[in-house]
Parts: sequence; structure tokens; C-alpha cells
Amino acid sequence: MQEKPHVLYILHLLRDAFKEPVDGGPSPRLPSFTTLLLAHALRGVFYPDHFIYPLTARFLLQRPELDTTDVPMLYSMLYSSSDDWRRERSWILKFIADAMLGAGDEEWKVFRRRHTWDLLAGLFQSGRQDRTLRNEIFDVCPCSILVLWTGLTPVYVK
Repeated sequence: MQEKPHVLYILHLLRDAFKEPVDGGPSPRLPSFTTLLLAHALRGVFYPDHFIYPLTARFLLQRPELDTTDVPMLYSMLYSSSDDWRRERSWILKFIADAMLGAGDEEWKVFRRRHTWDLLAGLFQSGRQDRTLRNEIFDVCPCSILVLWTGLTPVYVK
């Protein structure tokens, strides 16, 4: 199987992302941003014609270890200068919406740390003529608001 080294690399990144449990307790949960990215990267290995494969492969190979406190590829895909920028921006917005669907405290920390709400609000205001963009940003909001109603954490605290 020629994909074996790529699959093993992704699985090693997943293994290395787990932190040691404190005092023999359970391992901390990985943020859904991390697991979702690795799932997309793994799928891309088996479907290399998909546009996301080179982007996820480049992102994962640029770093010695995966940062679990980050929204992966956020800036590079939201503000892409490639010929396929609309598709990339649409993908990252869908990725954020999917990751926030089952968001817990870890996801909110990552979301706040990267000022993702501010970025989405700026994109929303700048894209007044782009209805597709605005609708995709609206798709992120219900996922985030649903988590907010569960009382896990406020959206933005200064």
C-alpha cells in the first residue's frame, strides 16, 4: 500500500497530540478542530484528487507536532490568494461550523485565542455583496450559539 507512510504519519500526529493524564485520571479530550483536521487529512490520503489534500498535507508537514490550541489553517484559508480562494474559504467556514457543532470548553478556548469571532465579523461586514459568504458565516453561528445555550462559556469575554 503506497499510502502507508502518509497514514502512519497522521496516526503518529494523533498519538503525539494526547497529553499525559494527570494523577492517573483519564486523558484530556482533544479539541474537535484537531480531530476533524486529521480526519480530513486521512481522507485526503485516499482521495488525493480532492483539493484539500495538498493543503492539509502541506500544513501537517510544516510542523514537527500538531498544535491542539489552534484553529488549523484559519488565516491561510480565510484570506487565501490562490486561484481557488472561494472554495478554500468556503471549506474553512464549513470546517469551523462542523468543529463547533459539538464544542466543549476546549473548542471555545481555541476559538477565543485565535479571535475567530472577530475574523468572521470582519469578513461578514466586508462581504456585503457576497451572499454565499454571508450565509456560510451564518452557518457557523447556529453551531456556536447552540453550544452557548448549554451554558458552557460566554462567547466573548474581555
